[in-house]
Amino acid sequence: MLHSGSPNDSKIFSEIIAELMRRSILKENDSIILDRGCYAYENYAEPLLNHRILPLIIPKKNLNIRKLKNL
Repeated sequence: MLHSGSPNDSKIFSEIIAELMRRSILKENDSIILDRGCYAYENYAEPLLNHRILPLIIPKKNLNIRKLKNL
């Protein structure tokens, strides 16, 4: 996937997941490991709720578990 400029990974995360699924690289019940560049609270919930994919994203130091649970 090519983008003009250099967008932050967390901003295009949903697009990346959708494209990997479209290409059958990523399937339901898969797990993916990501670096802190994809860190955003909604990036934990979106693949799990919409695609049944478990994202394993290295959290930042200020992770708020309550905010994550409320998504």
